This record gives sequence, structure tokens and C-alpha cells, in this order.
Amino acid sequence: MRALPSYEIVDHSTERPIHLMGPPGRLRGEVSVKNPGDERVFLRPGRLDIEGGAGHRLPAAMLHSVAVSMIGILAPGGSEVLKIRASIHPQTPPGQYQAALTLGDYRYPAVLHVAENLDFDMSPNPLIVENSPGSRAHKRVTFANRGNVAIDIGRIGAVPLDDELGICRTIRATLHQAADEAKTFDDWLNAYLRQTNELFKKTGLLWVEGPEDPVKIAPGAMATIDFNIRIPDGLEANARYAAVAYIYDDNLRILVVPAGIERVRRRK
Repeated sequence: MRALPSYEIVDHSTERPIHLMGPPGRLRGEVSVKNPGDERVFLRPGRLDIEGGAGHRLPAAMLHSVAVSMIGILAPGGSEVLKIRASIHPQTPPGQYQAALTLGDYRYPAVLHVAENLDFDMSPNPLIVENSPGSRAHKRVTFANRGNVAIDIGRIGAVPLDDELGICRTIRATLHQAADEAKTFDDWLNAYLRQTNELFKKTGLLWVEGPEDPVKIAPGAMATIDFNIRIPDGLEANARYAAVAYIYDDNLRILVVPAGIERVRRRK
């Protein structure tokens, strides 16, 4: 005889499969369960097997069984709709897959709707660049694609640069310039805006050049990419600046630091 689970999944068949949706590491779904016995039942985890997908030929590593978490307690003769969770191979491509949920020796049809998952690491992050106005810095960044879709890394271009003490510098410059002339709030505001504009013109933009032809990084792969960073001419050599280059949904931070700090960090 086949081993019976101590509970049953109801309202699911070949025509009504169990659906799980989400990125590979966070598939979520619901099942209707029933306790046919006369004793209270603590639900046991199930097992999920991917059987294939339309238009996808998956490697053997992506076809292994994974545990399915189901948490709940069923009263005698009771039924409930429960949340189920599963995590499959992180590089499983987006798409729809046929699967089976196994409880004991019973298998129930399931469909996995695997969503796009954009996930990658950058190292080093932040980049430390010596503050040498008008110079260029050469930096290498290693990208590791942890997601299930390819990413393209190419040119970044102009990136706004912020003086870490910009507000403090602006306030001091405003006080120095307008202390004897400003009589009203509007006078002070106009003086402050003039100094802000002057600071912005001095700071300018950081120019970040990546590869002219984007580098495509497949899921599970890594690539090291060279960047050339152009330091604006008008920076204060003893000041510290910060910039953020947006790459997909992540941030590559760039710190422009006074001369000498970068070499000290490397020695450590």
C-alpha cells in the first residue's frame, strides 16, 4: 500500500494545479488542505520536483528536489488554505515550469511562475579615488551575477559629485560675503543661493568611462571591468567628495579623498 499523508490537498488536479510565483529564491503559493482523520495534525514539509519548462532545457543541477515549507495545524476534520514557500536553483531562468508537489507517496501537479531576479555584487564598493584635480584614475570592479538574467555593464558617463562639507562651506561663505550687506531674509537667501551656485560650479561632475561595448555577464558568471574616472579641475585638493553611479538597481559609490588617504588604506 502507498503511504498516506496525515492530511490531504484538495481542490487541485491536472486542470487545477498548485501555482507558485516569484523569483527562484522566494517562490510563494497557496494550497487548500484537509484533515480527514479524527486527531489534530501538525503539517509536514513537502517536496517539489521541477519536471520541465516550455522553451527551457534546464541543466541537471536545476532539476533536483527541494523542500516545501508549510506551517499549520489542522483540527480533526478541519480544512485550511495555507501559504507554501520554496526555493529553487538561483539561476533558474524566468519562465513557466511544470512541477510536482509530493506529500508522502502522493504527487500533486504544480506550475512554477519564475520571475526575473536582478541580483549582483560589486567589489570593491565604494571606489576610493585620490583627489587630484584634473587627473584621471584607473579602477577595476569585479561584478558577480547572482541573479537569473544576464546584465550588461558599459559606459556610465557623468555623475554628480557632492562636497561632503558642502553645506558648511556654503553657510560660511554666505556669512563672510553678506554679513555687512544683508538686511532681510530675502537678502540672506539670495546670498546663500549665490554661494550654492558657486560651489556647484567648482565641484562639477565626475566623468566615469566604462567599456565602449557593454560587457554581458551571464547568470552565475563574474567579470572584471576597467573604469577610467576623470576628476574635475575645480575641486579643493584637501576636501572629500562623494558620487553615486546607478547601475541597474544598485549603487556604485565613488569617494574622492585628499591625497595620501588612498595609499594609507592600501597599506592597511
